[in-house]
Amino acid sequence: METGSFKSMKVRSPLRAVGALVLGAAFLIPAHAAAQDKPLFEYHGYLRSGFGASTGDGGDQVAFQAPGAFAKWRLGNETETYGELGLTANWLGGQDDGVWFRTEIKLAVITGNIQAFESLTPDGTPNQIAVQESYAQAGNIFDSQPGMSFWAGHRFYDRHDIHINDFFYWDMSGYGAGFEGMDLEFGKLAVAYLGTTNEPGGRDVKNHIDVRLSDIEVPAGKLTVGVAPVLQSNVNADDIFGFAGTVMHTMGGFMGGFNKFSVQFGYGAQAGLQTYFGGSEDGWMLRVVEQAQIQPSQEFSLMGAAIFQLDNGDGVDGGNMWIGLGARPVFHFGKYTALSVEGGIDLVQPDGGDLNFLGKLTVAPTLKAGDSFWGRPELRAFVTAAFWSSDLEGVVGGPAFADSTFGTTFGVQAESWW
Repeated sequence: METGSFKSMKVRSPLRAVGALVLGAAFLIPAHAAAQDKPLFEYHGYLRSGFGASTGDGGDQVAFQAPGAFAKWRLGNETETYGELGLTANWLGGQDDGVWFRTEIKLAVITGNIQAFESLTPDGTPNQIAVQESYAQAGNIFDSQPGMSFWAGHRFYDRHDIHINDFFYWDMSGYGAGFEGMDLEFGKLAVAYLGTTNEPGGRDVKNHIDVRLSDIEVPAGKLTVGVAPVLQSNVNADDIFGFAGTVMHTMGGFMGGFNKFSVQFGYGAQAGLQTYFGGSEDGWMLRVVEQAQIQPSQEFSLMGAAIFQLDNGDGVDGGNMWIGLGARPVFHFGKYTALSVEGGIDLVQPDGGDLNFLGKLTVAPTLKAGDSFWGRPELRAFVTAAFWSSDLEGVVGGPAFADSTFGTTFGVQAESWW
């Protein structure tokens, strides 16, 4: 085969075509391309998939989530197949000057659990594929700042989440450019321009500047402080100003894991604390998150979280309150066997009205790759029970539990990341 060409390749199927492209690209990359001794290509991603059923009137598994809660306690409570597939190319590295470049693309796929090529997602829409990340990054450009890097494109931007309910409470992902890792001796500085539009070719544009100072040494851990002012341009109204601020304390090495505590406030166009459109001129949101993951022994690990949120994003009287409390203890019987138990309750109060609740409990015998809380892949069987207030009857539980305030589901699931 001639280096840098495809002349001798015989492509006889779509799968071979993909393989030909990857192999051909590898021959086109210089031999010295491995960035910082990394491989030319990195393949990484995430998936969860399984199937379950509802008791009661039967049918497909339903998910239990309180209306007004931004997330649900996820173990044994997810009804879709979801995956992320990422490819990273390391172009420069191992040079005398230490400079490195890389590009990354990540696709997200979601489908419902219907055994057909044209299967649908849980809400009835067709299978979906989305480009979640597509950006380039360069680092060690300046000798005085070896840990500093620059990026441009579309990316998940320094996200923070609660794993057990898949809630990304600090998430300014979007399109833009910036730098991160600038060493200021007392902390590290990151600055990014992030923007979004509400439709392809649309004239409504939301622009942000995200500034974060992290790794600030404080008693019992490190502090991260972030601010994100925004000017939202809208062809149908005047520009709407917005502002978001976050303070987060992180304690590493906490009982074999970590502890994070954060306070966030968003105003105006940033009342949603994200890059997406939303909020109003007088809207606001206050959010407090406490979470901990511990593993005091090989036989036991746990993750727990508490959320308090007041949301008045539309700027009218009343507003919404959400309180979430949940924990997932894992009992490790051996290196590869465990029992996971997850309980959670959400209290919601829409527009200053009545306080409603939804509670959920899941028991899941598990096979997992190692005796760590984070050991993956996991293969699970589960039984889930949920109960909710009478005001949510017919709102929670779908058709299977339309006339009830209690429901149970059962099923199997795999979860993995790499």
